[in-house]
Amino acid sequence: MDIQKIKNKLEELFDINRVIFWNDAEGECEVELQECIPEGIHVLRPDTIGQLKTKVMIEIENPSDKFLIYAPFLQPESKDDWLLDVRLYSHQ
Repeated sequence: MDIQKIKNKLEELFDINRVIFWNDAEGECEVELQECIPEGIHVLRPDTIGQLKTKVMIEIENPSDKFLIYAPFLQPESKDDWLLDVRLYSHQ
């Protein structure tokens, strides 16, 4: 895995997006995740804090901060995705 390449791509994406979703179905990047995150970006893990808390942090508590939403699983089906509206205005 080229960590610098991932970090550069994330920096590029965060220049035009406030929220980025990263569904890592195999969880293969979980160990190196912190090394890939550009400075000033908050990482939220809906698998550990829950989808509702994730949504509250993005839209109510910190509406101007930038977030990487990392989940070591596939994107949930629309009917089960509490973050679907956030996904629609974000980058995946």
